[in-house]
Amino acid sequence: MVRRKAPALRSELFYWLEPSRPIASHLFLHFLFCIFDACLDYESSRLLDIQFFVDTYYRSNTTPQLQTERNIPMKKMTLYAFALVISVVVLTAPAGAQFSMKVGPITGMNFNIGTGSDVPETMTGIGLVFGGEADMSFSPTVGMITRLIFYDNMSGSYSEMINDGLPNHTRDLSASVAYFTIDALFKLQLKNSNFYFFAGPSFGINVEGSYEVTEKATGYQDYKAKGSMQDMSARFAIKAGAGYDISIARNLELTPNASFAFGLTKVQSNVSSRIMNIFAGATLKFHVL
Repeated sequence: MVRRKAPALRSELFYWLEPSRPIASHLFLHFLFCIFDACLDYESSRLLDIQFFVDTYYRSNTTPQLQTERNIPMKKMTLYAFALVISVVVLTAPAGAQFSMKVGPITGMNFNIGTGSDVPETMTGIGLVFGGEADMSFSPTVGMITRLIFYDNMSGSYSEMINDGLPNHTRDLSASVAYFTIDALFKLQLKNSNFYFFAGPSFGINVEGSYEVTEKATGYQDYKAKGSMQDMSARFAIKAGAGYDISIARNLELTPNASFAFGLTKVQSNVSSRIMNIFAGATLKFHVL
């Protein structure tokens, strides 16, 4: 029997992961699922439980019961579905597919919309975004985009009238909220075109949370207060959008892109509020592979 010789390491990988080899395919899918499951379990059970244990013990000098049940089935289902899509893309790619990768900085602005039962009025605001992006192509039409957003600002504000008998009593509240965000996005590029779509999960770790409130009433002195927002939650969202690659030099592209992110988690664990945002910006991509 003559063993097939792959021309490169990646071709050899796809050779063993072709759908005709069910054992390798099964192990590859199982490996991806285990990674996502382990990350979710670690984040939801271990980190939160340890923090809960330490805070409760040192504040009350009592030994609390660790909380291990978390409301994360939607997160798991979303990430499992995303892992399945990526696995299918990888396992069905032709053995001679040409892999390419572009990396570069990304920057832009968020238009933020905050809603929830505990928010009297819809909050809106604009925030700065900057980070890095890796754009990988497994074939001429399918690929993956990963982003590390070092500063993802989702600030907002609202104003409301208060009917408590005071003349022209108003309250203005502004919240400054920002995250370190990681995106894992499936990419679908139109054939023979520089236009592409992308979608996938987005996970954010809070790095900023503060508020400022001002109350005014005719004939009364203005009241102002500011402080830090407590019990900030990690952010999990579903993101979808599109981009267009514009070649500006050899191995260099400028890519305007826009996306919509729908937040699935609360901003604060004890407040019913979520943030949606529309992002518009551009990426400067350098061809590295």
